[in-house]
Amino acid sequence: MSLADRGDRIGRLAEEFLRQPPVVRVAGVAAALIGVLGLFESLTNLFVQLYGPYQQLYGLYDLPYFVAEPVRSFMTPLALSGVCALVNRGRGRVAALSGLVLSLLTCIVPPAYILREWLHYRDQVLWLGLLDGRVRTMFYLWFWGPPVAAILAGLAALNARRSLGPARLVLLPAGAVSLPFVSLLLFRWYLDDSSGPGGQGPWSQVVLSSPSILAALCWLCFGAALYGALPRERRCLQAERRRKEEANLRRARQFYERAFALKDLSVLDDILDPEVSDEVHRLKGRRNFERSILDLHASFPDLHVSIEEQSAHDDTVDTHLLFSGTDRGGVLWYPPTGRSASFRASFQDHFRDGRLVRHAGWVDMQNLRHQLGLPET
Repeated sequence: MSLADRGDRIGRLAEEFLRQPPVVRVAGVAAALIGVLGLFESLTNLFVQLYGPYQQLYGLYDLPYFVAEPVRSFMTPLALSGVCALVNRGRGRVAALSGLVLSLLTCIVPPAYILREWLHYRDQVLWLGLLDGRVRTMFYLWFWGPPVAAILAGLAALNARRSLGPARLVLLPAGAVSLPFVSLLLFRWYLDDSSGPGGQGPWSQVVLSSPSILAALCWLCFGAALYGALPRERRCLQAERRRKEEANLRRARQFYERAFALKDLSVLDDILDPEVSDEVHRLKGRRNFERSILDLHASFPDLHVSIEEQSAHDDTVDTHLLFSGTDRGGVLWYPPTGRSASFRASFQDHFRDGRLVRHAGWVDMQNLRHQLGLPET
């Protein structure tokens, strides 16, 4: 087995694993947990700011961050794997995989590197981050990685309309409002607002906490939708299939009741594909198809067509017909007999994008020849 074949096989196995309902549900729980932890951290910090003083509640202020942040960091790749599962065969696959890889790097590399430096420099690691380029890069990756990963996954989730519904729109703003510069802009506004009369009011604290609260609510909404994504996708696909089958049934009924029975060829404008294949007469193209209908009416001017049974399966419509009429124009190469006859036919019509592309089936010619007194060949 070549290296490329092995890669394809591994990719298929990964796709099958990610598409399993338990895996997607776990990803939904992880996304909801990110939202719960975000709300816990944001609301706790808001409570401390509003009902301080800060010195007395210092432990309560820092505890949510040190508890929630590591858990959220490790939950993010798990949640984004659900997005990869939903778009692994469609558009947005590259964005979803990029977001997943970035979130994995973010939750592993920066914490491990910063922990190693902290064990060596202890409390001076923060000052080292301002001076040492590698430590500063790790801090950048730690703070910028998760929101950028969420934005990439949010762009990919826009293509998961069937599985996520309106919730596919919430991951993008969740990542956007979590970008560090948003918090920096609000903090700068907060400092300017605090310097004026009546500064540091409660509304300033609420505005300062609003990005993290909004992001947490978005993650909660996304997690709930992701948990039930696969059942929703199946329901949407079944509904789309039913609508398509009903539309094809209507087209096939018009095709036989108007084109075949009434010789109304204008209805073919909305039904036939220009390159339609007529496998019954081994012809191709709309003109040849029209000619076969006209030839049928030339043989039986008083042709009557009744639909006995009709069913649709995906893009194919099965139709069982009963033809009856008087042989006035001749059948095949035989002269007219003037006899009346009834004969059955069964056709399979294959539609693509609402157009008939293949017409196949059989006509009971043996019974027709017997009724008209024609010799068997």
